[in-house]
Amino acid sequence: SMAKSHGQPRADSATVMSLQLFLQDIFDRWQELHPVTPLSVQFNDADENKNILAERTLSQAITHLLDNAAQASPAGVEVMAAWNERELDLQILDHGNGLPEQHNIGEPFVTTKQHGQGLGIYLSRTVVEGLGGTISIANREQGGVIAHVRIPVHALQERR
Repeated sequence: SMAKSHGQPRADSATVMSLQLFLQDIFDRWQELHPVTPLSVQFNDADENKNILAERTLSQAITHLLDNAAQASPAGVEVMAAWNERELDLQILDHGNGLPEQHNIGEPFVTTKQHGQGLGIYLSRTVVEGLGGTISIANREQGGVIAHVRIPVHALQERR
């Protein structure tokens, strides 16, 4: 469904809402589906009234990243979200074993999971890059992985 709706005019698939409400809704829905995995969310110096065009593909992209973090770290996932007039900065941190040194995570059909297909991060990256943003995925010094998403706020507010 992400691939099918990618490239659709955003006005067809989006509603106006605050960025914080949009993100909180994603986190709340995800937590309902994963009640045994604790999710800690921190909003840093966020403008609660920053409105965006909230679209399903971005919600799905963030959900895929949360799913991956929870699979690596069922004991808990942390999210730090911040934004200003220029950029949304979203960090999803897990406490799993980390990634192998040589990895191409985010490429289609590249996975570290035994039964994975390697498409979740690829599709998430496609959506974020379509908004002019970036996703970086790296090992954390203290263990686990960080998925770092950056998206220009103006891209979240524009009708295409």
